[in-house]
Amino acid sequence: MTDVAIRVEAYLSAIGDFHRQGEDLFLAKRGSAVVAIRIEALETEEDSGDHLVHVEATVVVGSTPNVQVLTQLLEFNYGSAFGAFGLDEEGAITVHHSLLGSALTQEELQTTVVEIAQIADDWDDVIVDLAGGQTAIGRLKERASRPKPTIDPPKAEEPVDEESAAEEPAAGEPAAEEPAEGDSE
Repeated sequence: MTDVAIRVEAYLSAIGDFHRQGEDLFLAKRGSAVVAIRIEALETEEDSGDHLVHVEATVVVGSTPNVQVLTQLLEFNYGSAFGAFGLDEEGAITVHHSLLGSALTQEELQTTVVEIAQIADDWDDVIVDLAGGQTAIGRLKERASRPKPTIDPPKAEEPVDEESAAEEPAAGEPAAEEPAEGDSE
């Protein structure tokens, strides 16, 4: 684990409930938002050894944003000190903010996590009302409430009595009629 990841974990411990999801990924729930804190190496021409700390929340999934919604999100981005809206590879609307790992302070990380969560929480229902889709927390709850598929173990094959098998019709075939008394074949 990198020095930055160790500091991030310590800083998140001070703000409460978070879950570590591997070496460089942490999740924190705030309000109706789940905030991901992801650490990745900063790639520069000179290998600085520094890292970026990305703080991100999925706001809405499955929406069809129109010009009005996209305009409102861009206007928010222009005036925002923390966070910017974007679309991820699957078309989900996200809000994110990146910090430089070498200069990261506890106050800066905590403020960023709280602000990103608040933005996601404030905007998720607004976006769903205007553009459809589902809030990220709503989708997680839906997935959690789905019944888990059950698969019955294969049944052991029963031995087949050849005489009775010859008399029984195959699946989907009508049963042969028994000759009536007195009829001869």
